[in-house]
Amino acid sequence: MSAFTAELLAICMAMGEAQSQNLPRVHFESDSLSSVFGIGDSALLFDADVEGIFEAIREIALLYPSWSYLKVSRQANAFADSLAKWTASWRVFGCIDLNCLPVSLLRQSFCFEPP
Repeated sequence: MSAFTAELLAICMAMGEAQSQNLPRVHFESDSLSSVFGIGDSALLFDADVEGIFEAIREIALLYPSWSYLKVSRQANAFADSLAKWTASWRVFGCIDLNCLPVSLLRQSFCFEPP
């Protein structure tokens, strides 16, 4: 799976979670400019393998007009990127208790010693 496809699936999963909790306002951030623009512009064309994911994302987005989508720098998204790589390498799925995260991931991402 490409990093772009993984990014879209992560957005879709986050949107599904926010939808299941019926959250009225959610701020989604991504370091992928294509992902953020693709949500708001259905005229953009993508490969068939990601177009279906975009379609699902756009359908949910239409139901929640108060949700927002912003492009952030890769540096601002470093923890999410590290977490995604860690979960993929260990094949971790679903909700992750923060106490289960490795200390090395927290040190690397936040530059401090956790308690």
